[in-house]
Amino acid sequence: MGGHCLLIRFAGLNLSNCEGCGDDELEAVLPQLKWLTRLDLGGTQVTLASLLILPPRLNWLSLNYCPHVNDASLAGLAHLRDLSTLNLSNCPITGDGLHELPALPNLKKLLLNYCRNLTDAGLSRMLILSIVKTVRVGGCPLISKKMRRDLLGPIVLKHMY
Repeated sequence: MGGHCLLIRFAGLNLSNCEGCGDDELEAVLPQLKWLTRLDLGGTQVTLASLLILPPRLNWLSLNYCPHVNDASLAGLAHLRDLSTLNLSNCPITGDGLHELPALPNLKKLLLNYCRNLTDAGLSRMLILSIVKTVRVGGCPLISKKMRRDLLGPIVLKHMY
């Protein structure tokens, strides 16, 4: 039995801050991890190419501190129908791509802390269409006090940090 056979049944994998972990490396490994439900790619060099081949069973995904994950990249998550928690903290997103997230019917928790370019407009487009219950936007200087108040108002959120 080769080493790759053991990878197939992993449910969780933490590759955060893995130097040299980018699209080529993930393309070699991810297709073998069909049972993967938790994946931490924080601080890696992943791009849209890697997001498109993520295992569809994922229910927890961290992309925090990924410098190439931007608004355009978010469309690459649409096939992750079981995803319930998504961490995009410290990614260079403005919110223009957040309207893609409602395609994720089970998304309940969205972490956007320290997304320094995230705007009220970008966040509100996603919230109008979404079933997300918890959004964290701490350290997002372009999110207004009014938006923070509105998030806790009649919009569907149960928690906002």
